[in-house]
Amino acid sequence: MRIEEEGKVIKTEGGLAKVAFPRKTACGRCGLCLRGSADMVVTEAENELGAQVGQRVRVILSSASFIKCGTIVYLFPLLLLICGLFFGRWLADYLGKEEATEVIAAISALFFLTAAFFLIRCYEKVVKKKGRYRSKIVEILK
Repeated sequence: MRIEEEGKVIKTEGGLAKVAFPRKTACGRCGLCLRGSADMVVTEAENELGAQVGQRVRVILSSASFIKCGTIVYLFPLLLLICGLFFGRWLADYLGKEEATEVIAAISALFFLTAAFFLIRCYEKVVKKKGRYRSKIVEILK
């Protein structure tokens, strides 16, 4: 399966094009798209067909890539938050600070959550360089 969208090319650079298309209500601002406004989304797509600025194009992204990205963006931070909570509880017990267990667990959970977002940001830079999960222009409409 794959996700298809129709949009307008707003910029081209080398073999890539930035394509703007209307934001769907199901869009959760997961980070796959570069930026946009409340009603528009901009994404970077492989431009093997040579689409020019102003042309309408059809862009695809495999649903497997979409699911992998969604898992990384949403589930990884949740998993690290829970791990941080358990680590904080263990640490409080280890230090003999039973009266401050909740505070230590909360601080630890926030630290782990922050680490998760930092790791995702680092992973995003690697993925962008490799072009993994990048959408692709498959048809020039007009």
